[in-house]
This record gives sequence, C-alpha cells and structure tokens, in this order.
Amino acid sequence: MKNLSEIRIWLYTFTSTFSQLYTPIIFLFFADKGVNVGEVGLLFALGSGINLLTEVPFGVFSDKYSKKLSVIIGSIFTILGLTIYINGFGFMQMAFAIGLISVGESGKSGSVEAILSETLKEPKYFFQINNYTTYLSNAISAVIIGSLFSINHTYPFYVALFCEFILFFLIISVKTKKNIPNQLNSSVANEEILNFKVVFSIILKYKSIFFILFFSYFFIPQLSVFFPVYLETQNLPIELFGIVYFFMNLIPMIGTYIYRKKLEKMNEYRIILTSLTIFSLGILLMGIFKNIYVGLFIYSFLRIVIGWFWLVFSIYLNSIATSANRATMFSIKGMVTNLAFILSDPFVSFVIYQRNIYYSYLLTGIFIIISTILLGTKHYLSKKGEKNIYLEK
Repeated sequence: MKNLSEIRIWLYTFTSTFSQLYTPIIFLFFADKGVNVGEVGLLFALGSGINLLTEVPFGVFSDKYSKKLSVIIGSIFTILGLTIYINGFGFMQMAFAIGLISVGESGKSGSVEAILSETLKEPKYFFQINNYTTYLSNAISAVIIGSLFSINHTYPFYVALFCEFILFFLIISVKTKKNIPNQLNSSVANEEILNFKVVFSIILKYKSIFFILFFSYFFIPQLSVFFPVYLETQNLPIELFGIVYFFMNLIPMIGTYIYRKKLEKMNEYRIILTSLTIFSLGILLMGIFKNIYVGLFIYSFLRIVIGWFWLVFSIYLNSIATSANRATMFSIKGMVTNLAFILSDPFVSFVIYQRNIYYSYLLTGIFIIISTILLGTKHYLSKKGEKNIYLEK
C-alpha cells in the first residue's frame, strides 16, 4: 500500500463489509426478537422499498451539496438502527430499525464510492481494492458468525455498531473539495445543475448498460442467495456450511486478480457478454447434474467470474461520471440493483417452492443464454451500423 489514501480505502471497504456480518443469521435474530417468518418478508420488503426510494435523492443531494455530509447522515441513521436492533423487540421496533438502516445505506452507498475513489490518482483501483476486501471480509465473517451468535444473539450487532463508528471517523478524516457546479464532460455534458430531470436524462442516455445491470442482478445473485438451499438439498451437513462459504468467498479474489492482469484493457461490453455466456452454461449444468461435487466445482468456477463481473460495471460507470455527478451515477446503480432484488427474490422463491432448486437453475440458465444472444446480436448490429456510417462518410 503506497499512501494514506490506499490504507484508508483498504480499511474502510473491509470494515464496511464486516459490519454486515449479521446478515446470515438475521432470520434467527428476528425470531429471537418475536418476529415470525411471514413478518420477516414484510421487513425485507420495507427495507428494500425505503432503500429504493431514498437512493437517488441522496445521490443528488451528495453531488449538489456535500458528499461527506451525505455519508455522515447515513452513518448516524445506521447507528441508530443498529441500536434499536440490539435493544428493541417486536415487529414494529424491528421495522423502525430496518427503515433507519435502509436510509443509512442510501446515504452512504454512492457517496462513499465517490469520495474514496477520488482520493486515488487512478479511481478505478478503488473498485479493485473493494473487491479484494469484500470477499476477504465475507470469508472471515462466515467462519466466526456462528460461534459469535451462539455465545450471544446480539454480539454480531455490537460488532456491526463498532464497525460503523470506525467507518464514521474514517470518512471524517477525508479532505474533500466543496461541490462546485462545473461543465460535465460525460453523460450530462451540457448540464450544470443536478436535479431529477438530469437524473432521468442520465438513465435514458445509458439505458442499455442500466438494463444489462438490472437483468444481471435479477438472475446472477440468486446463485449465491439460494446457495444454502442447494447445500441443504444436497444433504450437506450444516456444520460444513461455514467452511464452504469461507472458501467460496475467497475464490472471487482470483477473478479480481485475473481482471487486473489480463482483462483490464478489454472492451467492457465484450467482458460482460462473455461472462453472461459462462454464467448461463454453468447454471444450466448445475441444474442438470445433481452431484454435489460437480455442483461445487461449477459453482467455484462461476465464483471466479463473479470476481470480475460486478467490478466491470463499477469501473465503467466511474469512467463515464465526473466528480460533479459521480455519487448520483452510483446511486442510480444502487436503485437499479435494489429494484432487481425486489422483483427477483419472490420470483425465484416461488419457482423453488413450486418445483426445486435444480428447476430454478435450469430456468435461470435458459433466460440468461437467450438474453445474452439477443444482447450480443444487438451489439453486433449496432457496431456494424457504425462501420457502415463511417464508410459512407
């Protein structure tokens, strides 16, 4: 690590992910707080809905007034929400807590990426560092969360609370420039004042990449979200879950390394289409072959691809943004991914409930491969059209 900025980014991104270590046990925690299974679904829907509604407004506020203030507000809301998690009880108090945390996530998401990436000479390296620390932190969390929760059900939330205070002071320590409207040289070249009309114009201008992002988040994350169902279906002993998750969270770091060494200079669209093709074939094979060893091998390989797949979107969006609209750009990304999750979770859950996990893999693989062929054809025709226009000129 070369300087203070890189050290801060390594520490912030690792701690930020580690603060979410309670996620795997949230169902058990809610049950301990007097919330039934049916109410848990309502809590998740509430959290996703609030996050969806507040993501872009915070992005606009951040770019127009202060990125740091947006993060500070987000941190305060998150700390308050975690405090209620620890001390509250019952559906209403848990709903209030998840609402505060969702607002907090919106305040921090796009703004943190904008602040920290701009502290580096090469902003794209922020996203590569973030990939390494995210998967490393997830791997460590997977190992300790079970024992931590078994000692005391609130301990994971005390850890999260401690992490939030660290994150708060790390952001406070960053020196940021005052937001001054300037001529944007990217997606909104002639716009100087950020408002929701400009946000809409950004979405329209880059609708293709946002659609691909939405489509990808609708299907690909379900591979990981419902992976415990796959392991349970395969009758894998529950005591081995933590070990499997530990290694599966380390494997994507290989993909990040491959991107940095081999794929970094390739066309982003080509990387995305190739990756989607690999995903479709791998998920189809997991649906066809029901052997646990074959499934784990394929899943491991797909985790390598995940190591660079989401990274490409972040680097591309960063490249078309400027300091004047960067937080808004990443807030739009957050809004799109949240919308995808809200719609995909019930859909995939319904498919698994009606059939089984293998059928959901088959269906997902077919959807991805058909969509990839359509996207590839559209991309090829658009490139061909550009060449013809050039030749005519």
